Amino acid sequence: HILVVEDSIVLGEVLRFNLEQEGFIVTWAADGKEAIELFAQCVFDLVVTDYEMPILNGEQVCDQIRNEFLSDVPIIMCTAKGMELDLRKLAAKY
Repeated sequence: HILVVEDSIVLGEVLRFNLEQEGFIVTWAADGKEAIELFAQCVFDLVVTDYEMPILNGEQVCDQIRNEFLSDVPIIMCTAKGMELDLRKLAAKY
């Protein structure tokens, strides 16, 4: 069961469609707040999240999953901001 966190409707639908075509069960959250609410209700095997989103960004989503839920679920961050992020800092944190 994969949680996709993406505020772009088009990208969210593309991710959902492709993952479901490969046989995965997908739950889609349109922002970080919704993702955390869903994470509190369901067990996920993987989280795929955007970085830049309203309400809670991808880093904040990761923080809450790791620190509040104490979960070690794998997290993949997909973002166009790759060159602007401090990847070493993120890798060390998570």
